[in-house]
Amino acid sequence: MLAVFVNFILVGVLGFLGSKIGDKFSESLRNSIMNFLAAAIIVIGIRSSMKGDILVIIISVVLGLIIGEFLGLDKKLDKLSENIEKKYIKDTNSNFSESFLNASILFCFGAMGIIGCIEAGVTGDDQVLMGKALIDGVVAFFMAQSMGIGVSFSSFSILIFQALLVLLAGFLSEARKPATIESPAPTVLTV
Repeated sequence: MLAVFVNFILVGVLGFLGSKIGDKFSESLRNSIMNFLAAAIIVIGIRSSMKGDILVIIISVVLGLIIGEFLGLDKKLDKLSENIEKKYIKDTNSNFSESFLNASILFCFGAMGIIGCIEAGVTGDDQVLMGKALIDGVVAFFMAQSMGIGVSFSSFSILIFQALLVLLAGFLSEARKPATIESPAPTVLTV
């Protein structure tokens, strides 16, 4: 669960910094870093898929998509971003809502995030989520450079979504374990 908080902080802080000073970095440096991150994501994905049951992962992702569609999470997230923009963003030319939505979808609904949350909830291993947090922080910095401060606010979506998913995976994992019946220690009668 620590990785969820690290992800929240990195995206929030680096997204904010990216919106303020991100334009100081060259386009070629940004492209090089993004290319490296893409390769890192592929390696992490391959490594993670080798450890787990791929059928369980596919079923989990499909069920998550069905539940998200049934609950209308896309429309609710859109409405939330519009409300935040109306309440806190005074610039009428702001693209806050668009940047908040794009970043929230990118950071929350990627396979690495979903699989990492399930792994953290079931096994307690948050290594994938920690790697994702570092990647998300760097991506948030460069994304906020062009899209604005809404990227930073997507950290709240990350915190809520990933925390709930880790907790749900942990709960379901515990529910699947067979119950053990503890019997009292045998007593010995002496005559």
